[in-house]
Amino acid sequence: MVFRGVFHVPNGNLTAVIEALSAFAARNPDLDFGKTAFFNFSSFYDYFVSLLEPSNPTGFNGLLSSRLIPETTVLNLPEKVADAFSKARGQSGNGSVLLGHIVAGGQVSNISNTNNSVNPGWRTALLHMVYSQAWLDTTPEYIQNFLATEVTR
Repeated sequence: MVFRGVFHVPNGNLTAVIEALSAFAARNPDLDFGKTAFFNFSSFYDYFVSLLEPSNPTGFNGLLSSRLIPETTVLNLPEKVADAFSKARGQSGNGSVLLGHIVAGGQVSNISNTNNSVNPGWRTALLHMVYSQAWLDTTPEYIQNFLATEVTR
């Protein structure tokens, strides 16, 4: 399995991040981390100009779907979680991508009795998985419709 990640650590400790990720890689030799690179920028502007601006996207055709996965599901039903990820990965022949975000899980519950609009799923979420599907402008409409149904399953 290929593992790709982008970690943004604004005002954080880059050394601590590198140490944590290196330890994770050492404990998981079955994962292919490909190329690892770390960048340190003095400002958001420098980051933007160096990494984001060169791609200069003007838009693309795509759909996203996402699910919040509670920690209890990951701990108690790991086989089902792995099966779902494998099935989503099997769609990659269509050019789809499955992105995973590790989230704080529960910290939104540690606020006072203030009403807020936080989706209750965020209170117990460990993972936020996003499935994306893109297509070219020249893709026929019937294929676009097929891809759209794949995203919503």
